[in-house]
Amino acid sequence: EYNSLLVYILAVLGVKKDGWKGPELYPPILLAVIKVTRFIVVQQALELLEPF
Repeated sequence: EYNSLLVYILAVLGVKKDGWKGPELYPPILLAVIKVTRFIVVQQALELLEPF
């Protein structure tokens, strides 16, 4: 059980059919998570800048 949704998602992404993914496979996963997070932050900032 995890307290952080991000840690839970990363744990799920680390599972493959026959066990855990190796450390060489994690950088692309982390890069994708970082990019998506940046897009979400930018989208939220743009929504806050729009006049009501």
